[in-house]
Amino acid sequence: MAKPLITAESIYKKALELLDTEGADGLSARKLSGALKCSPTTLYQQVGKRDEMIRSLLDYYFNNLDLNFSAQANWLDSAYTWATTMRRALLAHPNLSRLLTPDNRHAIVDCVNQLLRILISQGFDSELALLTCRALTHQVISLSLTEIDTPPLAVRRRARKKKEIDFEDLVISHKYNPGKNFQDLPEIFDAVITFTLVGIEQSLKTSRQSHTSIPTLNVGRYVQASGASAATEDYNDNGI
Repeated sequence: MAKPLITAESIYKKALELLDTEGADGLSARKLSGALKCSPTTLYQQVGKRDEMIRSLLDYYFNNLDLNFSAQANWLDSAYTWATTMRRALLAHPNLSRLLTPDNRHAIVDCVNQLLRILISQGFDSELALLTCRALTHQVISLSLTEIDTPPLAVRRRARKKKEIDFEDLVISHKYNPGKNFQDLPEIFDAVITFTLVGIEQSLKTSRQSHTSIPTLNVGRYVQASGASAATEDYNDNGI
């Protein structure tokens, strides 16, 4: 069989470039095949139609992330590193991150399972480990996408033209520095992740003191432990 003229990896790299510069419109077969100097037929043969290519592109990007986990790190350091690394990955390619819909959540399963395995290896009950991963995943994605779609403070102020004291200025953006971009860790993201980890640490201590119930992160309510084997727990099987 003849070797393909262009590899799937080459297509994903070029697709990511076009997505960064032109947005979702850059992923049309016409633009992508033109940039790669190949026919749309070759494109379809290698990566399928647009929806299939988007799913594969998300898989390609997130499966190649280096999360910088250390087996010797404590779980708090690992979880914080995971959250900030995922945030940087989402902000690095905003237009790609906008394509991370619930239907495409499979793209981050391997990333989340890396954290899940570390939590279980460091003494988490499997159910609490899964709950921790769900909470952090939702928070990181939601906060990052909000950050991507929030205009800079200077733009918001020009649009408002208000004379009264603005609540948003007081509690959200009072230390905004126009010289910084959203690649710098913002106070809100850092605070939410830190507060969440503090609560999880308390839940972990409580669950270690009692083998009959596991505290959730929901205002002190409890759910009974399922007794599932830690070795068989998987984020993909249980959902986000």
